[in-house]
Amino acid sequence: MLSFISLSTILFYTVYFGVKIYQNKHYIKTSTGKCISMVYGMISATTIGIIIAIPLQGQLALSTILAIIVSLILVCFIAAPFGLTGMLEAIMASFMGGMMGAMLGEMLSEGYFTLIIVSFSIFYLLVVFLIMALINREIREATRIAPNSRPSAYFYLNFLPILLIATALFIGNNSLGDNQENNSKNEMGHEHHQMGEGQ
Repeated sequence: MLSFISLSTILFYTVYFGVKIYQNKHYIKTSTGKCISMVYGMISATTIGIIIAIPLQGQLALSTILAIIVSLILVCFIAAPFGLTGMLEAIMASFMGGMMGAMLGEMLSEGYFTLIIVSFSIFYLLVVFLIMALINREIREATRIAPNSRPSAYFYLNFLPILLIATALFIGNNSLGDNQENNSKNEMGHEHHQMGEGQ
């Protein structure tokens, strides 16, 4: 469930960024666009690589290829308005992030799966928040709109995924605790049964 929420969050923000950038690309500087493409490409590809590699442990080649392909498709959607240079920066960031994420997911032991997915989901949301702030600043400077003192939409857009991740983590921990408790009861019952047979 946690991996599904993380991937859904990445997909949602990719579509959101794509629509927002296409609508306002004439306000965003080329240098800013290339920076956005590279930064978003790296963080999204790394997170995708980790999420894909965890269930495919032992198949590093497959998880690396899948991570690169998925991240390339998503990032090119965002980088397209910034021309060939923006696309190249996004593509190379996707290659690097996809490979690093897949290698990290491959090397993890089972006890750290939840920790690393939650950590990188939070890193991803932090980067998304900063990119949103950068895009809005560019739009304000180009249109000379005064900053809004009220909480902005991108604050709420980041709050919801954090809430979902926290909920999934809480449910997952409860399920893990229940499973461990059931396993302990089963082991105790098995031991009592063996002792009864021995007597």
